[in-house]
Amino acid sequence: MNNQQRIDPFLDTLWSERGLSHHTLAAYRHDLTRLVNWLTAIRLSDLAQSKR
Repeated sequence: MNNQQRIDPFLDTLWSERGLSHHTLAAYRHDLTRLVNWLTAIRLSDLAQSKR
C-alpha cells in the first residue's frame, strides 16, 4: 500500500465520522502530503515505517 492509499482512507474517515469541512480536509491533505515528501527525502518513504 503506498502512502496516498493510506492518506485517502484516513481523510474519508475524518469526513464521514467528524463531518470536517472541505477546506479542513484540503489542509490536512496538504500537510500529510508534505509529511510524506519529507519522509521520502530522509529515506523513510513508507508511512508504515514511522514510529508515531
